[in-house]
Amino acid sequence: PHKVDGVGTLVKPSELIDIVEMTPLTLNDRLIYNCLLAKAWDKIGEDVEHVIAKTDLRSTHNGTERIGASIERLMAGIVRVRLPDGKLMRVQLLGSNTETQQDSGVIRYRFDNQLRRIIQNSSVFARIRSEVTFALSSKYALALYEMIQKRGNLAHKPSEEFALEELRALLGVAKGKLPAFADFKRRAL
Repeated sequence: PHKVDGVGTLVKPSELIDIVEMTPLTLNDRLIYNCLLAKAWDKIGEDVEHVIAKTDLRSTHNGTERIGASIERLMAGIVRVRLPDGKLMRVQLLGSNTETQQDSGVIRYRFDNQLRRIIQNSSVFARIRSEVTFALSSKYALALYEMIQKRGNLAHKPSEEFALEELRALLGVAKGKLPAFADFKRRAL
């Protein structure tokens, strides 16, 4: 995990927390995405190619064999993002990239122009602690943790209500999966 602020946390824009996946992502995909964001953070708003060592993306696996599949899902990953002005934007999570073949190699990657604008214009951020995210065992737990971190320090909004279908979408529960509330509560919440 990358130390954005020196203590192992990522400052993540709220618009990239409250996303609705149009393409299902795994826990590993989400962890890798956070690493890509953290590594690129100092130049996230610039139209530049970022570089990260593949060994920095191992996350929950010892090898690097699954990284390519996660990168491809992130490239294909279209998400719905609610902008501060209420508009809904559909955007690709990750742009073009190249990967060296060696396990000790690197990945060079870019972010879409629209995504960079969203990040630059964000005014609400969450502090995501790396040691917490890597200890979580499901993508639902990671999504819920990020949602809580985003809302934890909002002084002007002491509570928030979600419709059940909205919460299911924000947690990344695929349509038709965990249809009974008891199963949703036990497995996702």
